[in-house]
Amino acid sequence: DAGAAWGRSSSSNMRASWSGDAAGGVRLPAISSCTSAASSGGGRAAGRAGSRAGLRGFGSRPRFFGATRSASRGGGTGVALPAVPERLEIGKGRIVREGKSVAILSLGTRLGEALKAAEVLEARGLSTTVADLRFAKPLDEALIRRLLTSHEVAVTIEENAVGGLGAHVLTMASDAGLTDAGLKIRTLRLPDRFQDQDKPEVQYAEAGLDADAIVATVLSALRYNEAGVIARA
Repeated sequence: DAGAAWGRSSSSNMRASWSGDAAGGVRLPAISSCTSAASSGGGRAAGRAGSRAGLRGFGSRPRFFGATRSASRGGGTGVALPAVPERLEIGKGRIVREGKSVAILSLGTRLGEALKAAEVLEARGLSTTVADLRFAKPLDEALIRRLLTSHEVAVTIEENAVGGLGAHVLTMASDAGLTDAGLKIRTLRLPDRFQDQDKPEVQYAEAGLDADAIVATVLSALRYNEAGVIARA
């Protein structure tokens, strides 16, 4: 019948003309589906014409579509490159800023925000250490132990879900009894849900992974009141 004829001719006319080159990459099909022409018996010719038109829409020759690096992705926080390359020891972090009261343990991209938070906390009279842990496994247990035993508050921050660096640090602190003397540990990580697409800074703020969130977490742990005075238990 007419429906069956349309189905056969329509399926045969869903032809893809792939664009790409030998370098590899994402290939995009120019698919022609001519339903009205197919139902009138001109499906094959219309399909071929549509396919050619699809290619002509991209120019006179096949085009290559691939992921490219762009400045629109934003800049990162890094360090000056040494004249002679240095080997990083596996499982070893580093102290970026030395303090006494608050320790911020950063893993990955949030190091810049950790340093911004440290400046704000210093202005409030809270001497702050910032550590770039670099590795989640193996952990730099010696460095983490030193920070947890010499600071009143420790905050971990990572662009990761529940079960990452913060969970490992909490487990280590619990197993070693480092929280028995009143140490306050807080973990900042991505929320366990999908986030709507937006600018990176908006998504980080919504996830609580920016400098403001770090500062608020520290002040809450220390029970700072609006007058800026720590309310001791």
